[in-house]
Amino acid sequence: MRRRILTVALSAVVLAVLILGLPLAYAIQRSAVSEERGELERAALRAAVTVSPSYRTGDPVELPRASQPIRVGLYSLTGRRVSGSGPASLEPDVLAASATGGVADGSTDGLLIEAVPVSVGERVIGIVRASSSRSTVRSTVAEELLALGALIVAALLLAGGFAAWQARRLAGPLRSLADAASELGAGDFSVRPPASGVPEIDRTGDALAATATRLSEQIET
Repeated sequence: MRRRILTVALSAVVLAVLILGLPLAYAIQRSAVSEERGELERAALRAAVTVSPSYRTGDPVELPRASQPIRVGLYSLTGRRVSGSGPASLEPDVLAASATGGVADGSTDGLLIEAVPVSVGERVIGIVRASSSRSTVRSTVAEELLALGALIVAALLLAGGFAAWQARRLAGPLRSLADAASELGAGDFSVRPPASGVPEIDRTGDALAATATRLSEQIET
């Protein structure tokens, strides 16, 4: 009895975890990537507004320092790095997208990349690239999944504890009821199952006691 109640309760929790936990874990991963890309885009935009058109004539460019581990660099429309940090040449797909005046998303096996155009009027004069390691996202995801795992373990423990308490609450009265039925079958008409506090079990016990009384009265007459 106890084992069945525990099995049912824990199975219900595990099913809930599978139905809700897996999509939530996927959402955590997507959210972490989205937040990191947002940070990269903001860092690139902050740098882009500081770039003067005169950089093309050789004037030095001082890009604002980005928070670690974000790397920011200014690139010409030919993809050559002019200032800041990053690869010597801008990734071709990022260059093609940002040179048209839009924000470009890019990625490699180890990096997330955001690039924004530097514009004068409606003319693009350069590109600011911001990148960070995917390990940053993985670290954030790992921390959030660890917290989610702790909640799942807590839920399993609470469910197991509640199921064990319910099992003890039900198993004892049911054993008493079974023992009373066995005693009645053996001819003991004085059986009175103790109250359990569980209405369904107590009604069955009352019915068993009433049956014992009627049988005793019939035998006496």
